[in-house]
Amino acid sequence: MDESRREERRKKRKERRKKNLLYTGGGILVSILFLVVLTLTGQMGVRTTLGVASVEKYELLDIDWIEQEIRVNYNYLDALYLFVVNIEEEQEGILQLELIREGGKEVFSRDYPLKKIRAGEFQKFPVHKFLKPGSYTLRINYYGDVPEYGVPKLMALENTNNLEVTGTCYNWGEALQENIALGYDYYQIPYALWIAIAAVIPLFAFLISDAD
Repeated sequence: MDESRREERRKKRKERRKKNLLYTGGGILVSILFLVVLTLTGQMGVRTTLGVASVEKYELLDIDWIEQEIRVNYNYLDALYLFVVNIEEEQEGILQLELIREGGKEVFSRDYPLKKIRAGEFQKFPVHKFLKPGSYTLRINYYGDVPEYGVPKLMALENTNNLEVTGTCYNWGEALQENIALGYDYYQIPYALWIAIAAVIPLFAFLISDAD
């Protein structure tokens, strides 16, 4: 009789531990998701748009193997902004953006259909990429048919009109006197968030094993 009662009490304690684990783990996961959402929606960390200081004087560059040096100062690049001109409605083709880290490693590449790009205004190109702060090269290319008026073009500014975050621009390896008119959306995701996640995962695993 005593043994059966002890067993029943053990089962009840085990059930309580499992319930506590469920509530604790659920609360932790919800908290982490809440922090991530706040961060990525700009409610936490630093969000800035940088790149263009003036567009009073500008040139137009053919999108033909353009490479623009940039400096990444934050750890999450949400989007880039480019001013594209010379696009016909429903024109076929793609605009390809690549990010190459100092040393030659490609860390990002994406094709953007030309028919989805609005010409004559700054257009947002989503990136959604975690990056190590440092020097990068943004490579811009056009692939598709070439109309009579030529390939699509990008707005470019004199070097003195661009902010220091933007470096030298090259066309087929030749340094230009202009920079691409370029904007950035960055986040600085708090490192404390990742430390908390890294600490919670083994704790959660320990609670699970202990409940068994």
